[in-house]
This record gives sequence, C-alpha cells and structure tokens, in this order.
Amino acid sequence: MTATIETKVHSASGTALKPGVVMRQARTSDALAIAELHRLASEGAADVIWERQAERGETPGDVGASLVTQDSGEMSWQNATVVRQFGMTVSVLHAAPAGEPAPLPSEEDPALRPFRELSEPGSLFIRALCVYPAFRGHGMRAALLKTARLRARAGGLDRLSILAFEQDAATMAFLESEGFQAIDRRALQAHEVIRARGDVVLMVAPA
Repeated sequence: MTATIETKVHSASGTALKPGVVMRQARTSDALAIAELHRLASEGAADVIWERQAERGETPGDVGASLVTQDSGEMSWQNATVVRQFGMTVSVLHAAPAGEPAPLPSEEDPALRPFRELSEPGSLFIRALCVYPAFRGHGMRAALLKTARLRARAGGLDRLSILAFEQDAATMAFLESEGFQAIDRRALQAHEVIRARGDVVLMVAPA
C-alpha cells in the first residue's frame, strides 16, 4: 500500500519534483542515510540517545542505522519514505502512530525530557522530515508531507504531529503554511551535544 500511495503523491500531488528525483518506500540499504538525516533533524538529540546505546567502536549513526534496519518498531525502515537524487538518499519522512508519552528512564539525560513529554496520541507522529541543506528549495518536504497525510488517512488517523525547534524560523513557517499549529512547547536545557536553543514545539495539522 505504501508504494502505491507514494506513486500517487509523486504523480498527482501538484508538487513537482525535478527530473531524476525519485521518491520511494525506504529500504534497509537506506538505513545509514536515514539515521544521518535523523541526526541532522534532531539537532543532536538523536546522538544523545544513540550514544548511550553504542557498543565499543560504534558511532551514534551506527546505532541509528541498526534500529532502522529492524522490520518492526517506530524506527523501522518500513515507516520511512525517502527521496533520492544523484544516487543518494537526500531527504526522509519517518513517521509512525503516536502513543502515550513514555516516562523518562531514570538514567537518561534530563535534556531529553522535552522530547519525551511532547506527544499527540492518535496522530501520525513525524519523527523526521528532513532534507540535506544542498537539496532544499525543490519541494521535497511538501511532497513528503502529502505522503504522510495519505498514510495517516489510510491508517485511520485524522491528524499529523511533529516536533519543531522554535529557533528554526524557516521550518516553523513552512509547517504553518502546511496547516500545522503549535499546541504545546517545552524549554530546552543547554546541552553540549544538542545544538538547538529556545523551545521545542509540538505542532499538529489535519491529515
């Protein structure tokens, strides 16, 4: 079903992608690229999580890629759609239904608390919607959001949710243009790895 949805979005969404740009269901071979895009989108928060799970010699990206290669779970490749150009994965949508907020494990970094607390149960939660900077401005995020909306409706969900950083004015403006509204927010703690400052904002839009 996902492949059919993506084909419809690519051909009939009204968001024209450049010739040679392909949007498709993710594959396990995209795992490392998806993990790297998560790291970029999270402004370092993913590194804080994955570094604690890393074994000797592993990087945070390695841990993320291992999670993506799993066939089930929120991070599974089956929940991701990628855009490829010049033989590279340059953009990703990674989304799964949101559940109730999970409590922060006692041993986890308190700086991650805002990311744990902000949730919209019953929505399709977009864990990552990211494009490498060199490939921005060509409609990839808009096309991927159309995929997210179709996927949400197919799963019986009536809204999308995403976490955005207040300091990223361009992304906030883009999401608002796509119908997202801020419904909750938390202040970020200063952290040596997490680059974002200000608030992390929970934004919700109709599917």
